[in-house]
Parts: sequence; structure tokens; C-alpha cells
Amino acid sequence: MELWFWGWLVVAASTAVVAVVMRDRTAIPFAVGAAAAALVEATLGKPAWEWAAFGGVSIVLFVALNRRTYRKRHTHDPKGRHSRSHLRDTD
Repeated sequence: MELWFWGWLVVAASTAVVAVVMRDRTAIPFAVGAAAAALVEATLGKPAWEWAAFGGVSIVLFVALNRRTYRKRHTHDPKGRHSRSHLRDTD
């Protein structure tokens, strides 16, 4: 195993620990992407494929998780909390 394998594992583990401690869901896809890059390093060993795995997995998971969170949170009430129906009538 090359140095990059251990580097990717350190990045994956540290990013995962920080995401858990800080309760930050946006960092999880990057930890998974770094783990995927470590797997590619262990099997293929080509730097271009490692970076492609890291970027591809991270971006796909980031978009998928944030889109789900965004739609889940904001489709409940399409009017928004500052709409007229939520404000008291003081006149």
C-alpha cells in the first residue's frame, strides 16, 4: 500500500470524526468520497482515478443528501413563515 492509501484513510477518518462531533451532515459525503479514493488506491493505484472517485462520490452524495434535506424541510408549508396567514392582525 502506498502513502496515498494511508493519506486517504486519514482524511476519511478525520472528516467522519469531525462530522460526528460537530453534528455536520454536509461533511459526511466527503468522508465517504475519501474512503472510496482509498479503495481505488488499494486496487488500481492511479491518481487520476482516485481523484475522480473522491470527487464523483462526494458530489453525488452531497447533492443527494442536501436535496432531500432541502425538500423535506421546505415543502411542508409553501407559504413560508412570514406569509400573511401567519401574522397577527393588529389593525
